[in-house]
Amino acid sequence: MTSQSESSDRSPCASHTAPSMLAPHLSIAEFRALARAFTRPVFGELSRGCVPTAVSQAAQMVGQASSVSHVLQLAYERLHKDYRFEYIYKNEIASKIVFAKHSPRTASMVSELRTGSSILDVAVFNGTSTAYEIKTEYDSLARLPEQLKDYLQVFDLVNVVTHPDAAQQVMNIAPSSVGVMVLGKRGRLSVVRDASSNAASTNPAAIFRTLRRQEYLNVLSKTHQWRGEVPAGQLYAEALERFQELPPLLAHELAVSELRKRTATEELVSFLCRLPFCLRTLGLSENLSGVAKNRLLHTIQISL
Repeated sequence: MTSQSESSDRSPCASHTAPSMLAPHLSIAEFRALARAFTRPVFGELSRGCVPTAVSQAAQMVGQASSVSHVLQLAYERLHKDYRFEYIYKNEIASKIVFAKHSPRTASMVSELRTGSSILDVAVFNGTSTAYEIKTEYDSLARLPEQLKDYLQVFDLVNVVTHPDAAQQVMNIAPSSVGVMVLGKRGRLSVVRDASSNAASTNPAAIFRTLRRQEYLNVLSKTHQWRGEVPAGQLYAEALERFQELPPLLAHELAVSELRKRTATEELVSFLCRLPFCLRTLGLSENLSGVAKNRLLHTIQISL
Protein backbone atom coordinates (compact mmCIF):
# COMPACT_ATOMS: atom_id res chain seq x y z
CA MET A 1 0.00 0.00 0.00
CA THR A 2 1.17 3.45 -0.86
CA SER A 3 1.43 5.84 2.08
CA GLN A 4 1.18 9.61 2.05
CA SER A 5 3.48 11.07 4.66
CA GLU A 6 2.84 13.90 7.11
CA SER A 7 6.29 13.40 8.54
CA SER A 8 7.86 16.83 8.71
CA ASP A 9 7.23 19.48 11.36
CA ARG A 10 7.39 22.78 9.53
CA SER A 11 6.06 24.96 12.34
CA PRO A 12 8.15 27.98 13.33
CA CYS A 13 7.35 26.93 16.88
CA ALA A 14 9.03 23.54 16.45
CA SER A 15 11.23 22.36 19.30
CA HIS A 16 13.17 19.17 18.80
CA THR A 17 14.16 16.78 21.52
CA ALA A 18 17.76 16.30 22.56
CA PRO A 19 19.51 12.94 22.21
CA SER A 20 18.39 10.57 24.95
CA MET A 21 20.76 9.72 27.78
CA LEU A 22 18.46 7.22 29.49
CA ALA A 23 19.77 3.86 30.60
CA PRO A 24 19.66 1.33 27.72
CA HIS A 25 17.20 -1.00 29.51
CA LEU A 26 14.10 0.06 31.42
CA SER A 27 11.43 -2.10 33.01
CA ILE A 28 7.73 -1.71 32.25
CA ALA A 29 7.31 -0.13 35.68
CA GLU A 30 9.99 2.44 34.83
CA PHE A 31 8.36 3.24 31.49
CA ARG A 32 5.05 3.76 33.26
CA ALA A 33 6.77 6.05 35.73
CA LEU A 34 8.14 8.11 32.84
CA ALA A 35 4.69 8.20 31.26
CA ARG A 36 3.18 9.72 34.42
CA ALA A 37 5.20 12.87 33.74
CA PHE A 38 2.89 13.57 30.78
CA THR A 39 -0.43 13.70 32.60
CA ARG A 40 -2.81 16.55 33.35
CA PRO A 41 -2.19 16.50 37.13
CA VAL A 42 1.56 16.87 36.56
CA PHE A 43 1.00 19.69 34.07
CA GLY A 44 -1.26 21.35 36.63
CA GLU A 45 1.41 21.13 39.32
CA LEU A 46 3.94 22.72 36.97
CA SER A 47 1.50 25.58 36.37
CA ARG A 48 1.37 26.14 40.15
CA GLY A 49 5.15 26.46 40.33
CA CYS A 50 5.87 22.98 41.72
CA VAL A 51 8.25 20.33 40.45
CA PRO A 52 6.03 17.21 40.63
CA THR A 53 7.21 13.92 42.06
CA ALA A 54 6.73 12.27 38.66
CA VAL A 55 9.24 14.70 37.14
CA SER A 56 11.73 14.15 39.97
CA GLN A 57 11.43 10.39 39.47
CA ALA A 58 11.95 10.79 35.73
CA ALA A 59 15.05 12.88 36.44
CA GLN A 60 16.56 9.95 38.31
CA MET A 61 16.19 7.77 35.22
CA VAL A 62 17.77 10.16 32.73
CA GLY A 63 21.40 11.10 32.40
CA GLN A 64 22.64 14.66 32.64
CA ALA A 65 19.49 16.77 32.41
CA SER A 66 19.93 20.48 32.89
CA SER A 67 16.33 21.45 33.70
CA VAL A 68 12.76 20.24 34.14
CA SER A 69 12.19 20.87 30.45
CA HIS A 70 15.27 18.84 29.52
CA VAL A 71 14.13 15.93 31.72
CA LEU A 72 10.76 15.91 30.00
CA GLN A 73 12.29 16.04 26.53
CA LEU A 74 14.62 13.12 27.27
CA ALA A 75 11.81 11.10 28.83
CA TYR A 76 9.53 11.78 25.88
CA GLU A 77 12.15 10.68 23.39
CA ARG A 78 12.66 7.36 25.14
CA LEU A 79 8.91 6.77 25.48
CA HIS A 80 8.48 7.53 21.79
CA LYS A 81 11.11 4.94 20.96
CA ASP A 82 10.16 2.11 23.29
CA TYR A 83 6.81 2.72 25.04
CA ARG A 84 4.41 4.51 22.71
CA PHE A 85 1.41 5.01 24.93
CA GLU A 86 -1.58 7.19 24.01
CA TYR A 87 0.01 10.55 24.84
CA ILE A 88 2.80 9.96 22.31
CA TYR A 89 0.22 9.51 19.56
CA LYS A 90 -1.75 12.57 20.67
CA ASN A 91 1.34 14.72 20.73
CA GLU A 92 2.45 13.59 17.29
CA ILE A 93 -1.01 14.40 15.92
CA ALA A 94 -0.85 17.84 17.54
CA SER A 95 2.59 18.49 16.07
CA LYS A 96 2.12 17.10 12.59
CA ILE A 97 -1.53 18.03 12.01
CA VAL A 98 -2.28 21.15 14.06
CA PHE A 99 1.18 22.74 13.88
CA ALA A 100 2.62 21.50 10.58
CA LYS A 101 -0.27 20.71 8.24
CA HIS A 102 -2.55 23.47 9.55
CA SER A 103 -1.75 26.20 12.09
CA PRO A 104 -2.72 26.59 15.76
CA ARG A 105 -3.97 30.06 14.76
CA THR A 106 -6.66 28.60 12.51
CA ALA A 107 -7.19 25.04 13.79
CA SER A 108 -8.54 24.06 17.18
CA MET A 109 -7.64 20.75 18.83
CA VAL A 110 -9.82 19.21 21.54
CA SER A 111 -8.61 16.19 23.48
CA GLU A 112 -10.99 13.60 24.94
CA LEU A 113 -14.24 14.93 23.50
CA ARG A 114 -17.34 13.03 24.56
CA THR A 115 -19.19 11.89 21.45
CA GLY A 116 -22.27 9.77 22.06
CA SER A 117 -21.28 6.94 24.40
CA SER A 118 -17.61 7.23 23.40
CA ILE A 119 -14.77 9.61 24.21
CA LEU A 120 -12.80 10.64 21.15
CA ASP A 121 -9.04 10.89 21.64
CA VAL A 122 -8.42 13.93 19.42
CA ALA A 123 -10.73 16.26 17.49
CA VAL A 124 -9.41 18.94 15.15
CA PHE A 125 -11.59 21.76 13.85
CA ASN A 126 -10.43 24.02 11.05
CA GLY A 127 -12.48 24.38 7.85
CA THR A 128 -14.19 21.12 8.80
CA SER A 129 -14.17 18.56 11.62
CA THR A 130 -11.75 15.65 11.84
CA ALA A 131 -11.76 12.83 14.40
CA TYR A 132 -8.66 10.86 15.35
CA GLU A 133 -9.25 7.68 17.34
CA ILE A 134 -5.97 6.25 18.65
CA LYS A 135 -5.24 2.55 18.94
CA THR A 136 -1.76 1.99 20.33
CA GLU A 137 0.22 -1.20 20.61
CA TYR A 138 -1.39 -1.65 24.03
CA ASP A 139 -5.04 -1.14 22.99
CA SER A 140 -7.78 -3.59 22.06
CA LEU A 141 -9.84 -3.07 18.92
CA ALA A 142 -12.96 -4.62 20.48
CA ARG A 143 -14.87 -1.34 20.92
CA LEU A 144 -13.72 0.25 17.66
CA PRO A 145 -16.90 -0.45 15.62
CA GLU A 146 -19.09 1.14 18.31
CA GLN A 147 -16.74 4.11 18.66
CA LEU A 148 -16.62 4.76 14.92
CA LYS A 149 -20.42 4.66 14.75
CA ASP A 150 -20.53 7.45 17.34
CA TYR A 151 -17.90 9.57 15.58
CA LEU A 152 -19.59 9.28 12.19
CA GLN A 153 -22.66 10.89 13.73
CA VAL A 154 -20.68 14.08 14.42
CA PHE A 155 -17.55 14.40 12.26
CA ASP A 156 -16.92 15.03 8.60
CA LEU A 157 -13.64 13.09 8.49
CA VAL A 158 -12.99 10.14 10.80
CA ASN A 159 -9.56 8.50 11.16
CA VAL A 160 -8.06 5.71 13.19
CA VAL A 161 -4.40 6.27 14.07
CA THR A 162 -2.58 3.08 14.95
CA HIS A 163 0.74 1.25 14.69
CA PRO A 164 1.86 -0.42 11.46
CA ASP A 165 1.15 -3.97 12.64
CA ALA A 166 -2.54 -3.18 13.24
CA ALA A 167 -3.27 -1.20 10.07
CA GLN A 168 -4.72 -4.06 8.04
CA GLN A 169 -6.89 -5.27 10.91
CA VAL A 170 -8.24 -1.75 11.42
CA MET A 171 -9.07 -1.46 7.69
CA ASN A 172 -10.95 -4.74 7.90
CA ILE A 173 -13.01 -3.48 10.85
CA ALA A 174 -13.64 0.15 9.92
CA PRO A 175 -16.17 1.31 7.29
CA SER A 176 -14.57 2.29 4.00
CA SER A 177 -15.28 5.98 4.69
CA VAL A 178 -12.99 5.88 7.73
CA GLY A 179 -9.35 6.80 7.19
CA VAL A 180 -6.45 4.79 8.56
CA MET A 181 -3.13 6.33 9.59
CA VAL A 182 -0.03 4.80 11.14
CA LEU A 183 2.63 6.23 13.40
CA GLY A 184 5.92 4.72 12.26
CA LYS A 185 8.91 3.91 14.42
CA ARG A 186 10.69 7.12 13.41
CA GLY A 187 7.68 9.30 14.18
CA ARG A 188 6.35 9.51 10.64
CA LEU A 189 2.56 9.86 10.55
CA SER A 190 1.44 8.26 7.29
CA VAL A 191 -1.93 7.87 5.59
CA VAL A 192 -2.73 4.29 4.62
CA ARG A 193 -6.31 5.03 3.60
CA ASP A 194 -7.87 8.47 3.19
CA ALA A 195 -11.04 9.37 5.05
CA SER A 196 -13.97 10.41 2.87
CA SER A 197 -16.38 13.25 3.63
CA ASN A 198 -19.24 12.35 5.94
CA ALA A 199 -20.66 15.79 6.81
CA ALA A 200 -23.92 15.24 4.91
CA SER A 201 -24.59 12.10 6.96
CA THR A 202 -24.01 13.61 10.40
CA ASN A 203 -26.75 13.78 13.02
CA PRO A 204 -27.67 17.28 14.29
CA ALA A 205 -28.79 15.93 17.67
CA ALA A 206 -25.44 14.17 18.16
CA ILE A 207 -23.59 17.32 17.07
CA PHE A 208 -25.62 19.38 19.54
CA ARG A 209 -24.52 17.17 22.44
CA THR A 210 -20.85 17.96 21.78
CA LEU A 211 -21.46 21.71 22.17
CA ARG A 212 -21.31 23.88 25.25
CA ARG A 213 -24.29 26.03 26.21
CA GLN A 214 -22.96 29.25 24.70
CA GLU A 215 -21.87 27.44 21.55
CA TYR A 216 -25.30 26.03 20.71
CA LEU A 217 -26.95 29.32 21.66
CA ASN A 218 -24.62 31.11 19.23
CA VAL A 219 -25.70 28.74 16.47
CA LEU A 220 -29.39 29.11 17.23
CA SER A 221 -29.17 32.88 17.37
CA LYS A 222 -28.03 32.72 13.72
CA THR A 223 -30.50 30.13 12.49
CA HIS A 224 -33.61 30.82 14.60
CA GLN A 225 -32.91 34.30 16.02
CA TRP A 226 -33.36 32.54 19.35
CA ARG A 227 -31.21 33.25 22.39
CA GLY A 228 -32.69 30.90 24.93
CA GLU A 229 -35.47 33.09 26.32
CA VAL A 230 -36.98 30.30 28.43
CA PRO A 231 -36.66 29.16 32.07
CA ALA A 232 -33.30 27.54 32.76
CA GLY A 233 -34.84 24.12 33.33
CA GLN A 234 -36.33 24.12 29.82
CA LEU A 235 -33.35 25.56 27.95
CA TYR A 236 -31.54 22.36 26.98
CA ALA A 237 -34.61 20.52 25.70
CA GLU A 238 -35.93 23.50 23.73
CA ALA A 239 -32.50 24.24 22.26
CA LEU A 240 -32.10 20.61 21.21
CA GLU A 241 -35.53 20.62 19.57
CA ARG A 242 -34.60 23.65 17.47
CA PHE A 243 -31.11 22.35 16.64
CA GLN A 244 -32.57 19.10 15.31
CA GLU A 245 -34.50 21.10 12.74
CA LEU A 246 -31.25 22.08 11.00
CA PRO A 247 -30.05 20.21 7.90
CA PRO A 248 -26.99 18.07 8.73
CA LEU A 249 -24.59 20.09 6.57
CA LEU A 250 -25.66 23.39 8.13
CA ALA A 251 -25.63 22.01 11.68
CA HIS A 252 -22.12 20.67 11.09
CA GLU A 253 -20.82 23.86 9.50
CA LEU A 254 -22.09 26.15 12.26
CA ALA A 255 -20.93 23.80 15.01
CA VAL A 256 -17.42 23.73 13.52
CA SER A 257 -17.35 27.53 13.50
CA GLU A 258 -18.00 27.48 17.25
CA LEU A 259 -15.72 24.56 18.15
CA ARG A 260 -12.72 26.03 16.35
CA LYS A 261 -12.84 28.98 18.77
CA ARG A 262 -12.02 26.79 21.76
CA THR A 263 -8.24 26.83 21.43
CA ALA A 264 -7.35 28.97 18.39
CA THR A 265 -6.44 32.17 20.27
CA GLU A 266 -3.32 34.32 19.94
CA GLU A 267 -2.55 34.05 23.65
CA LEU A 268 -2.63 30.25 23.52
CA VAL A 269 -0.57 30.11 20.32
CA SER A 270 2.11 32.28 21.93
CA PHE A 271 2.15 29.96 24.95
CA LEU A 272 2.38 26.82 22.82
CA CYS A 273 5.29 28.22 20.83
CA ARG A 274 7.24 28.62 24.07
CA LEU A 275 6.54 25.11 25.32
CA PRO A 276 8.91 22.23 24.56
CA PHE A 277 7.69 19.94 21.80
CA CYS A 278 6.81 17.19 24.26
CA LEU A 279 4.22 19.29 26.11
CA ARG A 280 2.19 20.54 23.14
CA THR A 281 -0.83 18.33 23.68
CA LEU A 282 -1.06 19.18 27.37
CA GLY A 283 -0.71 22.85 26.47
CA LEU A 284 -3.63 22.54 24.06
CA SER A 285 -5.75 20.49 26.46
CA GLU A 286 -5.48 22.47 29.68
CA ASN A 287 -7.31 25.77 30.15
CA LEU A 288 -4.75 27.76 32.14
CA SER A 289 -4.92 31.40 33.13
CA GLY A 290 -2.28 33.81 31.82
CA VAL A 291 -0.59 33.81 35.22
CA ALA A 292 -0.53 30.00 35.32
CA LYS A 293 0.95 29.83 31.82
CA ASN A 294 3.79 32.17 32.77
CA ARG A 295 4.40 30.28 36.01
CA LEU A 296 4.63 26.99 34.12
CA LEU A 297 7.07 28.43 31.59
CA HIS A 298 9.25 29.58 34.49
CA THR A 299 8.99 26.25 36.34
CA ILE A 300 10.13 24.11 33.43
CA GLN A 301 13.38 26.14 33.29
CA ILE A 302 14.27 25.25 36.89
CA SER A 303 17.62 23.47 37.10
CA LEU A 304 17.74 19.96 38.52
